Amino acid sequence: MPDGILLDIIKPTKEGTKMCRIIKETENTKDIPVIVLSTHPNSMAIKEICADDVLTKPFDIDELIAILDKQFT
Repeated sequence: MPDGILLDIIKPTKEGTKMCRIIKETENTKDIPVIVLSTHPNSMAIKEICADDVLTKPFDIDELIAILDKQFT
């Protein structure tokens, strides 16, 4: 099992977040942090739907490292 999942989501729609929702609804994977990368203007809505955190693209690598640190401490 992975320690975390980076997932690129184009739109915060039912179809666009399907994989993220499945990961968070599945017993074996629900506790794995999902960090979503997205360019969508309303990408923070994905956090309300399924993600543990969202990072808008383009992103700074230091931001990504900070989010990963937050998720794994």
